[in-house]
Amino acid sequence: MQILIKIIITICVIIAIIAILVFVYSLISFLFRTWHSEIDVKETVRRWFTRKPSGADVIVTRDPKKIYQDGKDVGDVTGQIKTIDNSFTFQQVSNTAELNKNLPFEYQGKKLKIVKVGKEIKIKIGTPTRMNVLEDVVCEMVR
Repeated sequence: MQILIKIIITICVIIAIIAILVFVYSLISFLFRTWHSEIDVKETVRRWFTRKPSGADVIVTRDPKKIYQDGKDVGDVTGQIKTIDNSFTFQQVSNTAELNKNLPFEYQGKKLKIVKVGKEIKIKIGTPTRMNVLEDVVCEMVR
């Protein structure tokens, strides 16, 4: 009987240790994602006040290779980006079906407005195939 109680106590301690390790791993993973992501502060705060966030929902992050309008992903940035003072030139932005070219958009925390588009392509065949492609997009920073 004494051995059975010792085995049960040992199993409980092992389960507690595993639970603690899983908890610590999830905290480290959360911190890693937080420090390696671009945080959308406005959307994060809005989410905190409009509904109770849970788990990975606590902080809203943005992909640094995408452009955003009104908090929504409206394009994928591919190729080189040239910056001169307040001017940005994107070699290529794809998947822009929902992008309103007349309104400012956000890229890596900067608010930009399109000044000129070199070329618009509906479907660009390649690996991968890209839709609604804008090439040589010249933008200026908006204050």
